[in-house]
Order: sequence, then structure tokens, then C-alpha cells
Amino acid sequence: MISTKLIVWDVEHGSAVYIQSPNGKHIVIDAGSGSFKNGRTFSPLRYLYNSYGVKSIDYAIITHPHKDHIDDIRNLIARSPSVLWRPKHLTREDIIPANVSEDDRQLFEEYIDFSNKYNEAVTEQNSPSNPENYGGLSIKRFSTMSCNKSNLNNQSPVFIFEYASTKIVVTGDNESANYRALFDENPSFETSISNADILIASHHGRASGYDNDFVSTVNPRLTIISDSSKKDTSVSSYYSQKSRGWEVHTSNGYIERKTLSTYNDGCINVEFGKNISNNNNYLFVKI
Repeated sequence: MISTKLIVWDVEHGSAVYIQSPNGKHIVIDAGSGSFKNGRTFSPLRYLYNSYGVKSIDYAIITHPHKDHIDDIRNLIARSPSVLWRPKHLTREDIIPANVSEDDRQLFEEYIDFSNKYNEAVTEQNSPSNPENYGGLSIKRFSTMSCNKSNLNNQSPVFIFEYASTKIVVTGDNESANYRALFDENPSFETSISNADILIASHHGRASGYDNDFVSTVNPRLTIISDSSKKDTSVSSYYSQKSRGWEVHTSNGYIERKTLSTYNDGCINVEFGKNISNNNNYLFVKI
């Protein structure tokens, strides 16, 4: 098997995704962490280090600097990413909320200091836009600076990961204004997102992140929602209506699902690639 692996971590109200490319490169999207009933905090980055020996990150993506996406920033800093993408046009005033607590202010300051260290141009040898650097994994990004910075959700990019005929679309916390701008500004956006296999829902699956035109164009087989059950999950049925369905491996065998959620299903594991023995492409999803 030659494969790409993806994990959508259960970090409650937060966002954290891990991708391992076919040639063993490590990618993280957002740095959320979870606090659970037993009082323990779950850090995906610490877990990767302790359980899988992932000591460094090749490509880190912070979709936007809201606390639930950077709460584990100190562990990300400790993994010394080779390349960092973030909405670097945002100023300190844009990033740090008014009336922020001192603890949270320190968190945002550490994020800003971390971001400021990545101002050199990315070289051809480590550019994520070159699939050869990531074992054939194609990584496309669409972003816009035309949305009002008062809503940091709309500073999020849309990323498309493709390998062995499987396409995964990751959206950050985008809302309709961002999608409208991306459709209008880039003619290739619609084709790039269309007919995906997996969509990781925007803004934790909430109504504010649902855009009918965008989701209809993505036309996913399966939608994954990362959030706590205590938050607004009122549009889960909308995603189910727009998703085609896929066989998911569970403790009870394979069950066709149209949506998965971290609050119901825990961490969600995805593997996709090529079976060398028969040269067939495959997509495997397990909860």
C-alpha cells in the first residue's frame, strides 16, 4: 500500500487535523486541544510525539487565529515546523480580541511571535505546492483578502488535498462571504473543489459556516464535522442531504454514513492511496 493518512482529532470545541503524506511528511492543520470530563487536556501534537514519534512538522497550517484553532500553539512551536501557512496579513490589532484575559493574551502573543519567524520565502525544495516534495500528494490552497478583517472566520483558506484519485476539502471556519469571493476571484476554484470524496465542514458544522452553493459544488461522499455536542450542530442534516454516502468501518462492521462527527464518533481516521498488489485506488474510513 502507498497511502496518505488523515486524522480528524476529537478536540471538542476546536479544530485539529493531521496528515501523513505517502513519503512520510507530517502536516498539521490548526492546533486545537480538548478538555474532557476527567479533567485531562488532550493535545494531538503531544500524542503524535509520544505515540508515533513525530518530533517535527513539515507543514503547519493555521487557518485563522481564533483561540480554538491555536490553543495548542506551544506544542506546535516545539515541533519546529519547516513551513508555516497562516493569514499573515493580519495585524496584532486584528488578532488579539478586545477585553482578552491575561492568559489568553499570552497565548495570542506567542502565536504572533511564532508567525513573525516565518517571513522568508519558501524554497522549491520544501514547497508544499510541489507534489514531488510530498510523495505525490497534491496540495492546493485558495484564499482571499477581500473579506472584512473584523470577522476572522473569513480569513480562512480552503485547502484541497488529492492523492490516488481521492480528494479532500478542508475549510477552516469560512462563511458565505468568503466563498462568494473565492468563486468570483478565481475561475479554477469551482473545478478544484468539485466532486470531492470528503469535506471537513466549515466552522464546526454550524449554520454560520454552511453555504449551499459551496457544499453543492463540493458534492462530497462524506462530510466530517469537528465540534462539541454542546455547540450548534443544527445544519448536520443539510450536510447529510448534500453528501452521497460512504462505507465506514465501525465496531459493528461497515455502515454507510453521510456525515461523521467527532462529538458522536470520536477521532476519525482516513486512509487513501493505491494498492500495489492490484494497482487499484482505495479510500478507507474508520471510527
